[in-house]
Amino acid sequence: MAGPARQCRHEVLQVDISRYAKEAGRSPPSDEQRQAAATTKRSSRPNNQSEGKGASTISPYTFPAPLMLPDDLLALNDDEPPQSMLSWLRARNPVTQTRKTIYVVRTPSVDARVSFIKTWTVPTTATSSKLKTLEPPRLADVSAYLEAFYYPLLVKTLPQDVSFVSWETTEQAKPQKGRKKPASMPAYVGLKIGDGVTRIRSRPCPDGVFGGQLNLNDLLDGALHVLPADAYAILLLVDHDLYEDDEDDFCCGRAYGGSRVCIVSSSRYHPALDTLDYYIDGGIDLAHMWPASHCQSFVEGVCSLHEPRPPTKKRKRTQKKPKPKVSADDVPAGLDVSSTPMGAALRAVQPLSDSAQELHGLWFSRVARTVSHELGHCFCLGHCAYYACVMQGTTSVAEDLRQPPYLCPVCLAKVAHALMGITPNTGDTEQAYAVQRYQALMEFCQGWLHVGMFAGFHAWLQKRVQMLSAGASASSPICLD
Repeated sequence: MAGPARQCRHEVLQVDISRYAKEAGRSPPSDEQRQAAATTKRSSRPNNQSEGKGASTISPYTFPAPLMLPDDLLALNDDEPPQSMLSWLRARNPVTQTRKTIYVVRTPSVDARVSFIKTWTVPTTATSSKLKTLEPPRLADVSAYLEAFYYPLLVKTLPQDVSFVSWETTEQAKPQKGRKKPASMPAYVGLKIGDGVTRIRSRPCPDGVFGGQLNLNDLLDGALHVLPADAYAILLLVDHDLYEDDEDDFCCGRAYGGSRVCIVSSSRYHPALDTLDYYIDGGIDLAHMWPASHCQSFVEGVCSLHEPRPPTKKRKRTQKKPKPKVSADDVPAGLDVSSTPMGAALRAVQPLSDSAQELHGLWFSRVARTVSHELGHCFCLGHCAYYACVMQGTTSVAEDLRQPPYLCPVCLAKVAHALMGITPNTGDTEQAYAVQRYQALMEFCQGWLHVGMFAGFHAWLQKRVQMLSAGASASSPICLD
């Protein structure tokens, strides 16, 4: 993993889009557009209400705008219109009383005939025994998180045994005497689920970070073939590195929303990879993962490195870069930022240690965020551009780690619409559902407070529940602050 995270006091929260995004002409949707996007009505304002007046606004200290840092997906491409509630209703897969279970496929075991692919799950950059033997995220923990995140859906483990087996029938594909693996990498391995076997393409890892990769689309096909009749969606979690097509370096996950099947790989979230330069200049900044990704000093520093500069004489590499100037944020008068959800989240995060327990938790927190995102696509949620949101699209692992674990008000309204009434105890209002869901997530996070993301999420959830409880009579409770 990366060395000790540099000290930063995170004195000012960045709750608006970055300066880089503003200078590039990017802008998030307006408050009125956000409010309209979260309703099933074609207009969120009375007919006689003028533009920009009377609209319910949401504090950015609860739901900040997307950061839009250089090379972030939203900074690179804003051509795709964000998905509103109305557009989601036209595309969604309804949850029904006969189809309300999320199935999680067991992490595949490895048959002795293809035992060499076990080594493909260990990064070549893992130099210490601690990192080489670090336990990957456990299926039971992933299932428990999803059960809270998509409350009140059931999350079950697919009962069939799952394993990687040999696909080749020739002698060449069998391990040769005195070797731990075949002389050449096989073109295929088999994914056996129950009695069926699906052919999975394999290839060498282009960047050499892992010993080999498996094809994501083939794995998705294998999961699709065993989709139970009562399943709302199915998730296959694998420890191997994946690729989607020949041009890909790697792919962390993908979902076929219409087919309700998704797959996530834990491999690229391994802490041993945090120092790789192609993730971010100098590796993952462990001091500025969410919620500290909204530290204004960090945001300004990243933006300053991407500003166009006039040609200058070549400088020596040892020359120090100028420190970015940080201006104070426009904090509303009388607002105690530390008492807001984002302020509380930031206070709750402690510096990361290099103990095996914390590194395992760090790895799991990254995978938990991604599986909740990919399953969101099975609910037909599109990539979000309204706020910083777990459904925001990303272009890199570094950008993944800057995104929050929560659903923004627009995406939460969609999930609430899908899941309210599935069981009798979910309440009959969006607010009642939101509070119950938040409480389920708080209970889960309570067991993971030694992990930064979960500690921050727990603090954020506590403040959010307090706000919703204080506004019990509001007409738009999910959007209330």
